[in-house]
Amino acid sequence: MTDTNYIRSIMTLNGETARQYCKKKKIQESNFGTKLRGQREFKQSDISAFALHYNLTPEQVIRAFFPECFGGEAS
Repeated sequence: MTDTNYIRSIMTLNGETARQYCKKKKIQESNFGTKLRGQREFKQSDISAFALHYNLTPEQVIRAFFPECFGGEAS
């Protein structure tokens, strides 16, 4: 399960909303929203696109999409 609060904070720190991110990546906002709400899982391609868009480190990717690896809980 993903840490959606961390994912949202990454977008915020980069001055983007979910809507702006979706528009730039040409993805359906509703589909992205279901993933942010934990109703669907992020695919590997989603994770890769997000990580490249925000130039995330491997640690940031793990913290956002695999928080259980850090002993944290997903939102």
